Amino acid sequence: MSPYLRIAVVVIAVGVSTVPFAGTAHVPWLRPVLLQVVRDADCIIAGRVVAAEAGPRGQGVVRFDQPNSWCEYALPAPLLVRTRTALPEHSWYVLFVRQDSAGWQDVAPPGVVFVLDRQDQQVVHRALRQLWKHARTGTGVSPTQAFLQLLEAQNPSWRYHAALALHGSRSRLDHQQRAQLRRLLSREDDEALRHLLQQITDGEPASAE
Repeated sequence: MSPYLRIAVVVIAVGVSTVPFAGTAHVPWLRPVLLQVVRDADCIIAGRVVAAEAGPRGQGVVRFDQPNSWCEYALPAPLLVRTRTALPEHSWYVLFVRQDSAGWQDVAPPGVVFVLDRQDQQVVHRALRQLWKHARTGTGVSPTQAFLQLLEAQNPSWRYHAALALHGSRSRLDHQQRAQLRRLLSREDDEALRHLLQQITDGEPASAE
């Protein structure tokens, strides 16, 4: 299977929005969303869904008791969040939420979910804290470095989100980051991800300052 067809197949699994890819009329291309939802959110929360209700159009409402959060607000307990995609109970997720007159709303596009497996909690929490700080203050670790950290996640959906963010931003890697990406590329066994990472690795390196 070609890398582009492989990427088309994982659209459903990863749940990332698609747009047509120039020159490949019948193959959808994944659109990066991670950095945008970080910027759009008032809070990032991570935790276990303890109760969930599905709506008639695929949306839902979920309840968290005491989620981890990066937030500019004091969150109520329990926390109810309206989602554009119904989520199952007793599973762990990251939600990017915004407060409105009706309460809390997940800002991720329909079909886009961020599953949080136990083995990925440390790396995901660290990277999201860094992305949140940079989005709010412009300081700390760069988004590029945070995305490189997410490429260490075990769940391939996080690696896809990170690779798409790096590819979509056309980030210019410095020599150290390029070496880190090559190490990650050498360990990657997903063909489509390898293709994306190779494109990023082959890009023009940043000039030394």
